Amino acid sequence: MRLVAEENGMFIATTIIDEVTGISVYRSPSVDDKKLYLYFDPVDTLPLEGQKLWEDQSLHQDLIDNAVKNSGYQSLEPVI
Repeated sequence: MRLVAEENGMFIATTIIDEVTGISVYRSPSVDDKKLYLYFDPVDTLPLEGQKLWEDQSLHQDLIDNAVKNSGYQSLEPVI
């Protein structure tokens, strides 16, 4: 898991990236301080371990829930 913080004048974002699952969880208080945004890398760009996780559709919601939990922003509303 990797944390990235960016600021470019008008846009501020904090991103938590899980490089195995390809789920990035980010927030941008300058856009909406009550929302949490998710981005999903294409499955075919993930390591084999991550690709195998996404093959099992019954795990999808758990992967998303764990990414949100691990971000520390559980109190924010996720936008997918």
